Amino acid sequence: MTRSELIEDLLHYVETTQSQLGDCPSAVVASQGDTILLERYSSGDGAKLGEVDASSLWPLCSATKGYIAALLLNLCHENILNLDDPVVLHVPEFCSAGDNRFDPGLATIRHFASHVSGVEFDISFKDQTAPDLTTARIADEPGKEFNYALPGMHVLQRVLEAASGERFPQILYDRILNPLGLRHSGYRYDLDSSVPMLPMRPPDPQQPRDAYLRANANLHPSHGTYVTALEFNRFGQFWLGDGEFEGKRYFSASLK
Repeated sequence: MTRSELIEDLLHYVETTQSQLGDCPSAVVASQGDTILLERYSSGDGAKLGEVDASSLWPLCSATKGYIAALLLNLCHENILNLDDPVVLHVPEFCSAGDNRFDPGLATIRHFASHVSGVEFDISFKDQTAPDLTTARIADEPGKEFNYALPGMHVLQRVLEAASGERFPQILYDRILNPLGLRHSGYRYDLDSSVPMLPMRPPDPQQPRDAYLRANANLHPSHGTYVTALEFNRFGQFWLGDGEFEGKRYFSASLK
């Protein structure tokens, strides 16, 4: 068997396995000694294994939260919101129907950004409907217990949209990605303007409500960004530089 035939067999095996497992991320790296003969990756989502180059897009998953943190700080810098604002200031229905042990007004934006909100959600990770923020409950005193709660990112999304009056993805494009020149970074899907401000797949005209996905999907503050390695590095430099880019400040170092 020639080297090219071996490589084709490897790619075929991995892509077949990938499709059987449901579009999972995949990788093929073949080497001979210290020499890499082949390096191919796929992020899943039906993507084929492709060669890695400067334009290759990588899914950030939970590292998306770093971009959301920059956006939150930018909105604070512009006096659109404050990290210590109670969530109910922007989303009055929050916890309004829940059996709360503590006053819902105690839960702030900062608490949710730090995963110490004390909120519980009556929602399964397999649910295909958006979490009902009215039935969330303050089960623990905000600020006390760390709980990496993905539904809490829905709350931040609703806050961001309510405070700015814009859809969540557009806010991030307009305030962080585009100004920093991160032209290849973004979300896998864009939302149609007729769809409510919730993370959804591109809407099916027949069943737009059934298009909703949970935290492992796109257009959500917990997951969803795809970036090139170079632009991810550029964003990291921006963050380490305390929110300044090409002479313009996007958030204060003290606030960060």
